[in-house]
Amino acid sequence: TTQMELDRIGEICFEDVHLNLDKLPPATRAVCTLHYLEGFSIREISDQLKPSDGAIKCHLTESRNPLRTLFSLHSIKGNE
Repeated sequence: TTQMELDRIGEICFEDVHLNLDKLPPATRAVCTLHYLEGFSIREISDQLKPSDGAIKCHLTESRNPLRTLFSLHSIKGNE
């Protein structure tokens, strides 16, 4: 695998992550962004957006499932 191929795998993954985030419902996308990209805790998100901690956890689970699949596919491609 050349450096150019490795760079392209990273680009595809980054683009695909954003495409998958865009497909999420707005509330789930907001929670995912606040938690994973901005570093807010579940409690902080709950305080800001007002849903329960349990609802925040549900949104995070909903956001992880498609992203988990995406990352496992890229992991397999990167190892070929």
